[in-house]
Amino acid sequence: MSSSIDAMLAQAKQDAFSASAFALSLTPTQTFGTISNNLSITQNSVGNYVLKIDSINFSGDKALTLNAPAGSTFVLNISDGIVLTSGSIRVAGGLSATDVLINYTGTSDVRFSGGGNTSQIFGTILAPNATVGLHPGLVVGAVIANAITMSSGADVSGVVPVPEVAPSSVLIGFLGLVVAFGARRSISAARVRAVAPRRLK
Repeated sequence: MSSSIDAMLAQAKQDAFSASAFALSLTPTQTFGTISNNLSITQNSVGNYVLKIDSINFSGDKALTLNAPAGSTFVLNISDGIVLTSGSIRVAGGLSATDVLINYTGTSDVRFSGGGNTSQIFGTILAPNATVGLHPGLVVGAVIANAITMSSGADVSGVVPVPEVAPSSVLIGFLGLVVAFGARRSISAARVRAVAPRRLK
């Protein structure tokens, strides 16, 4: 890689950490401890919703479903862990994967497992301090992490921008650059074999 590309990646790394800190600073609209059972969060009005969550630990195909009208966004600030064995974070109503940011601030691995790609997340995973391991798993959206490991047919489908996360229209869409530039080759290769981690640090 050239010095200009290295500088671009260094800036993308800095932007990822800045975006994570910004998302964490948002005032929660709801607070949860550990979510381990099926849960549906439904909002009837268009808005920017911020969930403070200790951890998500799903097995047996349990799911967190986010449901809101088109034009809404969800930011999930998760501090202690994300384990899907198997389980999902899904969208409903007018939401799409581009409307969801999962800001994981912990250091333990984000773990996907289960038969096939039954563990699924719809949204952008931002985990600058952690490894995201899909063994296997499906992300419809994007993964931005300290390291990404994939095996057994795991897939990241579609590079999406991070949504607006505040009524002031502050955008953190520059994170899409990290995925598009830094992970695309690894993701393509991982569809047929496990790949070595790509680290932000």
